[in-house]
Amino acid sequence: MQQLRVKRFESWDDIRRVSPAWDELLADSASRTIFLTWEWLTAWWNAYGSSRELFLLGCLESDGSLVGVAPLYRMRCRAWPGLWLRVLRLVGDGTYDSDNLDLVIRRGNEGSVVEAFLDWLLGHRAEWDVLELNAIPSESRVFPLLVEKHSQHRWPCQRRETPHAVLPLPSDWQSYLASLSANMRSSISRGMRRLERTHAMRLRRCDKAQDLPEFLDLLFAMHTARWQARGQERAFSGTRRKKFYSEVTEKCLAQGWLAFWLLEVDGRAAALELGFQYSNAYYFLQGGFDTGLSSLGVGIVLKAKILQALVQEGVRCYDFLGGGEDYKLRWGAELRSYHNLRCALPGSKGALYLKMEASLGRTKEWVRARIPATTWELLRKTYRRFKPYGSSLSMDRAPSSDEK
Repeated sequence: MQQLRVKRFESWDDIRRVSPAWDELLADSASRTIFLTWEWLTAWWNAYGSSRELFLLGCLESDGSLVGVAPLYRMRCRAWPGLWLRVLRLVGDGTYDSDNLDLVIRRGNEGSVVEAFLDWLLGHRAEWDVLELNAIPSESRVFPLLVEKHSQHRWPCQRRETPHAVLPLPSDWQSYLASLSANMRSSISRGMRRLERTHAMRLRRCDKAQDLPEFLDLLFAMHTARWQARGQERAFSGTRRKKFYSEVTEKCLAQGWLAFWLLEVDGRAAALELGFQYSNAYYFLQGGFDTGLSSLGVGIVLKAKILQALVQEGVRCYDFLGGGEDYKLRWGAELRSYHNLRCALPGSKGALYLKMEASLGRTKEWVRARIPATTWELLRKTYRRFKPYGSSLSMDRAPSSDEK
């Protein structure tokens, strides 16, 4: 293999000239998901990047061809009073909009490119304190190499696994139904029969740019109404997330990746689901329904119709993304995991922070085993209210209203 060279790109304009190479690289990598496309990452950055510093690393061969990308950004975080850290994260992380993140590396070159990236970070240690890589799927070819290289170089690390629900789809609808529980099959068939028999039902898919504002406004309104009814904070209360959704849906529609569905009942918007079809997989991002029609099971009917359409189109994976909620399992999803990794250089300020965090974690477990559950829950809520910025395993703060 040719000699590898790592270059830092500090703006999207710097790397824009190689965006076609990015697309080719992603297509030839084992990390091919919608969340690593040029369209997704630039839309996310346009919405959220003003408070972050791009720290994107490209790995190039001697002829200038792109063989790997580490799409990172840098953010200054207060870990503890008096302790500020420069944290490197993957673009897309930190706002609860992106999953299935990873480094993008040409197949067969993962080992040498990971080594080149880590060597670069070692040689530029004055520019960062903690490297935090979240939501990397368990199937990643890159993650085991990162763990191996960190161990070899004795970098202090923390690892955590979080749930990731994925539904493999068969080649025909009846086989899928047969895989579900009797109760779930009954809920689907009963809901469909009731709507078809007593109501005028119509399924729409957004395939025109002029329809996007209508679909988005309905999604924002339905989602807000549902969570307000539960007494919880709205996910679309700020402007940044709305900006991101508007731009990413427009870009993905132009590429043929958008799968934005609306179920109408008697001419009334009943339920929506926002997803994306990319590389023979479907990614479920967001959904909502009219709470006044929830007794009709409109959410179940919509998802069933979407799954039926996906199976007919030959899609082989419905990705529920992060979380292992029971409703996902009822639809037949299997639980996998996301890897979350934080590391620092030996003897660094970041290493000190990780050591303090590990000590705090052990103390918390000791206390939890010795006090009543009700007391622990009160302490946990108090801690979450007053904790320092970034003092949990994931250094993400709860997103501000403008990030939601």
